[in-house]
Amino acid sequence: MPKSPTTEIIARGVLIQHGCVLLCQNLKHGYAYLPGGHVEFAEAAADALKREMLEECGEEVRVGPLLLTHEEAFKGPKRVHHEVNLVFHMEHTKPVHEEPTPIKSVEDDIGFIWADLAELIEMDLRPHTMKAWLASGGGIEEHHGPLLSAFPEPLRYAPAKHG
Repeated sequence: MPKSPTTEIIARGVLIQHGCVLLCQNLKHGYAYLPGGHVEFAEAAADALKREMLEECGEEVRVGPLLLTHEEAFKGPKRVHHEVNLVFHMEHTKPVHEEPTPIKSVEDDIGFIWADLAELIEMDLRPHTMKAWLASGGGIEEHHGPLLSAFPEPLRYAPAKHG
């Protein structure tokens, strides 16, 4: 029986260092995308981004404000996908160095690369409609040092108590 269509909610992060943005790369097909992953039922999107970064590369990150909400529908090899991407500002929890910090993938099918913002237009960056926004800097300025201390913690889902 075919799987019923669903809308996927994806939490993604923009981490910019020294004019470069951190991207995931599909090693089999070569295209790139912002790091992150699926938001589980009743999971805060910012928490999903933190979890996905730990699962995919073992890195702890701080998640800042929501920068972009992006909706995309596209045909994959097996089915049509419908995604709502919630794109957050993201930072390392460790000190920033002179060069972007190399990130190693824990998963065999993806890699992490630092891409120069000026060269994004030439890349196979998906979703394609997000490319110009990201090439313009992703709506954030590059900062050095602690930035997120000024941001409040994201709202957390708390189930209502019945009774």
